[in-house]
Order: sequence, then structure tokens, then C-alpha cells
Amino acid sequence: PSSIVKPGAWIYHINHQFNNIEHSAIFICWKDFAKKIGITLSYAGMNKAVTAKYGEYQLNSIYAIFRP
Repeated sequence: PSSIVKPGAWIYHINHQFNNIEHSAIFICWKDFAKKIGITLSYAGMNKAVTAKYGEYQLNSIYAIFRP
């Protein structure tokens, strides 16, 4: 599915950097398509002062894509 991900899509993936938990975010762009590293905008949560943050994620385990 990584080849059909477009900027602005809401994706669900396995967060391999944090205990292999399920995670969702808005996809921004590929940093390295060959390695499946993408830039996303994620809800920060946990009563943090910021509502969202940009981050790099290993996106080789996307299991759902929702387009605007």
C-alpha cells in the first residue's frame, strides 16, 4: 500500500519505533521511499501543550488509508 499513499491521507500503521503499537497520523511525504520512511503529522496527546507534531516513521506496516 505504500505506493498509493498520497499527502493528506490519514494512515494507520504499526509504530515499530514504539513497542509495535497501532498508530494513526496524517501522511505528509516520503523522506525515503525506498526505505519506507515517511513524514507524518500526529496527535501529540497526553495533555501536552502542542496539539500535534511532525515526525519520521518507518511506514512499512500501513494497514489502512483514508483519503480526504
